[in-house]
Amino acid sequence: MNRQDLTLVTGSLAIGAVLYPLMVVPALGGRVEGPLAVELVATFLGLCVAQLFRRQAPVPALAVGTVLLLMDVVPGPSIPAWIVYADLLYAATLHGPQRLSRHMVPLATVLAALLMITLVALDPAWQDGLVTAVGAIPLVLIPVAWGRNVRHHQETASAERRFAEQAAHIADLDRASAVHAERNRIARDLHDVVAGHVASIALQAEAAVTSAAVHDPAVSDLVGRMREESVRALREMRSMIDVLRADGSGWPRTARRASSPTCRSWSTRHAAAGCGSSCARCPRRRSSPGRSS
Repeated sequence: MNRQDLTLVTGSLAIGAVLYPLMVVPALGGRVEGPLAVELVATFLGLCVAQLFRRQAPVPALAVGTVLLLMDVVPGPSIPAWIVYADLLYAATLHGPQRLSRHMVPLATVLAALLMITLVALDPAWQDGLVTAVGAIPLVLIPVAWGRNVRHHQETASAERRFAEQAAHIADLDRASAVHAERNRIARDLHDVVAGHVASIALQAEAAVTSAAVHDPAVSDLVGRMREESVRALREMRSMIDVLRADGSGWPRTARRASSPTCRSWSTRHAAAGCGSSCARCPRRRSSPGRSS
């Protein structure tokens, strides 16, 4: 049970303990003693018990409180009972279902009219009953209007909070999309430009190995090492491209063919010269100084 509810019930009991012995109630006047006083106090205690469930079960608490209030009105309405009932109206408007909260103002208006008619009908001196009813109407309408206003502010704050969370989520998605696009752009530049140039260097080195092997084995060994280094650099570059595209972009993690115009032109020229090299297999061939010499 909520600590705030316990505090409110304790305050209501304190109000009743002060007002009932002073005979401030009932509001229609007259000293109340004997069974009638016991009935009023019992009704008030029942309202305090219903007030304990103002947050957990606001609608049943209000229904029980309405019945108890009618029992209190018959002998003469008492101020402590009206105070507790006003809190039940406020709690039902604030914590009750959304549909009930929207219709609490017209319902409270109808209830105030019924109470006015009842008080005037029960009092032989109808003028006194009318005065009492007019004084009781604000105790019905003000808590409902107050609770509705507080609930409206809470709903507005909750909607603003959800909007801020959605805006933050959209901003995160935008940042992730920007990072994704930048990674893809870098990977595309590495694949189409840098990797193509490195592949063309490897092709030229292989062609140089083939032509220099007859004349100078030292030059052939040097160019073969250059080709190995270029192929190794190409593999490392492809690993970097895989890392850049490893964020769900749909690119395969296998090596692709170099597609730059430089690489394609060198591949065509070397194939025509009978070198047997191509952009597709150049990075995958592993040469050694022993094999090239």
